[in-house]
Amino acid sequence: DDYEEGTWSPTCNNGSTFSGNYIKIGRVVHLFYESSSCVTLTASSTTLTGLPFASAGTSNTSGSGTYVNISSTNAFGGTQVTGSTLYFVTASGSAAIRGYHCYYV
Repeated sequence: DDYEEGTWSPTCNNGSTFSGNYIKIGRVVHLFYESSSCVTLTASSTTLTGLPFASAGTSNTSGSGTYVNISSTNAFGGTQVTGSTLYFVTASGSAAIRGYHCYYV
Protein backbone atom coordinates (compact mmCIF):
# COMPACT_ATOMS: atom_id res chain seq x y z
CA ASP A 1 0.00 0.00 0.00
CA ASP A 2 1.91 2.99 -1.29
CA TYR A 3 -0.48 5.81 -2.19
CA GLU A 4 -0.03 9.53 -1.63
CA GLU A 5 -1.57 12.68 -3.02
CA GLY A 6 -0.97 16.32 -2.33
CA THR A 7 -0.05 19.71 -3.66
CA TRP A 8 3.31 21.02 -4.81
CA SER A 9 4.58 24.52 -5.49
CA PRO A 10 6.50 24.50 -8.77
CA THR A 11 9.11 27.21 -9.25
CA CYS A 12 9.55 28.31 -12.87
CA ASN A 13 12.95 29.69 -13.87
CA ASN A 14 11.41 32.32 -16.19
CA GLY A 15 9.24 34.01 -13.55
CA SER A 16 5.93 32.39 -14.51
CA THR A 17 3.61 31.47 -11.64
CA PHE A 18 2.46 27.85 -11.33
CA SER A 19 0.51 25.68 -8.90
CA GLY A 20 0.22 21.92 -8.92
CA ASN A 21 -0.86 18.68 -7.35
CA TYR A 22 0.30 15.07 -7.58
CA ILE A 23 -0.77 11.48 -7.07
CA LYS A 24 1.86 8.84 -6.28
CA ILE A 25 0.91 5.18 -6.57
CA GLY A 26 3.81 2.86 -5.85
CA ARG A 27 6.75 4.10 -7.93
CA VAL A 28 4.58 6.06 -10.40
CA VAL A 29 4.05 9.80 -9.92
CA HIS A 30 1.34 11.72 -11.78
CA LEU A 31 2.02 15.49 -11.80
CA PHE A 32 -0.61 18.07 -12.66
CA TYR A 33 0.26 21.77 -12.97
CA GLU A 34 -1.28 25.01 -14.18
CA SER A 35 0.00 28.53 -14.68
CA SER A 36 -1.83 31.56 -13.40
CA SER A 37 0.60 33.75 -15.33
CA CYS A 38 3.03 32.46 -17.90
CA VAL A 39 5.61 34.09 -20.12
CA THR A 40 7.25 32.49 -23.16
CA LEU A 41 8.43 28.92 -22.58
CA THR A 42 11.78 28.30 -24.25
CA ALA A 43 12.41 24.75 -25.46
CA SER A 44 14.79 22.75 -23.23
CA SER A 45 15.70 25.69 -21.00
CA THR A 46 12.43 26.65 -19.26
CA THR A 47 12.01 24.48 -16.17
CA LEU A 48 9.78 23.76 -13.20
CA THR A 49 11.66 22.74 -10.07
CA GLY A 50 10.55 21.45 -6.70
CA LEU A 51 8.89 18.26 -7.91
CA PRO A 52 7.57 16.31 -4.92
CA PHE A 53 9.68 13.20 -5.75
CA ALA A 54 12.97 12.86 -7.64
CA SER A 55 12.90 10.80 -10.81
CA ALA A 56 14.62 7.43 -10.91
CA GLY A 57 15.90 8.26 -14.41
CA THR A 58 19.27 9.82 -15.08
CA SER A 59 18.51 11.45 -18.44
CA ASN A 60 16.02 14.01 -19.73
CA THR A 61 13.69 11.27 -20.91
CA SER A 62 12.15 10.11 -17.67
CA GLY A 63 8.44 9.54 -18.10
CA SER A 64 6.31 11.48 -20.53
CA GLY A 65 4.14 14.54 -20.39
CA THR A 66 2.26 17.16 -22.33
CA TYR A 67 0.90 20.63 -21.77
CA VAL A 68 -1.80 22.66 -23.51
CA ASN A 69 -2.45 26.35 -24.01
CA ILE A 70 -5.71 26.83 -22.07
CA SER A 71 -7.07 29.45 -24.48
CA SER A 72 -6.17 27.41 -27.59
CA THR A 73 -6.23 23.72 -26.71
CA ASN A 74 -4.88 22.65 -30.08
CA ALA A 75 -1.47 24.12 -29.14
CA PHE A 76 0.53 21.62 -27.08
CA GLY A 77 4.04 20.70 -26.10
CA GLY A 78 6.05 17.96 -24.44
CA THR A 79 7.86 17.69 -21.12
CA GLN A 80 10.70 15.61 -19.68
CA VAL A 81 11.98 15.08 -16.12
CA THR A 82 15.50 14.80 -14.73
CA GLY A 83 15.86 14.41 -10.97
CA SER A 84 13.47 16.97 -9.45
CA THR A 85 13.27 19.21 -12.52
CA LEU A 86 10.67 19.23 -15.30
CA TYR A 87 11.82 20.61 -18.67
CA PHE A 88 9.54 22.01 -21.35
CA VAL A 89 10.93 20.42 -24.52
CA THR A 90 8.84 22.46 -26.92
CA ALA A 91 8.40 26.24 -26.91
CA SER A 92 5.18 28.14 -26.32
CA GLY A 93 4.27 31.82 -26.51
CA SER A 94 2.90 33.76 -23.58
CA ALA A 95 -0.25 31.98 -22.45
CA ALA A 96 -1.90 30.26 -19.53
CA ILE A 97 -1.02 26.58 -19.70
CA ARG A 98 -2.11 23.36 -18.03
CA GLY A 99 -0.06 20.19 -18.03
CA TYR A 100 0.47 16.60 -16.93
CA HIS A 101 3.60 14.47 -16.55
CA CYS A 102 3.95 10.84 -15.42
CA TYR A 103 7.27 9.38 -14.27
CA TYR A 104 8.91 6.66 -12.11
CA VAL A 105 10.66 7.23 -8.79
